[in-house]
Amino acid sequence: MIGDGKAEEAAKSLKTRKVSKPNSSGLPGLILGQLSSDIEHIRASVKNRTEALELDADEEFRNTIINNLDQVDELQQEAARLQHKALKIYKKVVLKDIDCG
Repeated sequence: MIGDGKAEEAAKSLKTRKVSKPNSSGLPGLILGQLSSDIEHIRASVKNRTEALELDADEEFRNTIINNLDQVDELQQEAARLQHKALKIYKKVVLKDIDCG
């Protein structure tokens, strides 16, 4: 459903054959560009939306990399903790072997 403001913009663009809101983009920009037969406005609306999608994809990729690196850091810390624990156990075994030995 289209709001009253958007319907008025669409009607004005259709009547005057000019884009009533030059800064519109996305679906409203496409509609106004089509109603006013302004191919450049249609291209700009699609370009703006495509750039926004590319930024979203780049941001998602960046967040994935950050999350993966955080997991690597956590695993390395856990590995270091377990190595330390293993060394303590090994130390106990060696000392018992010496004492029994």
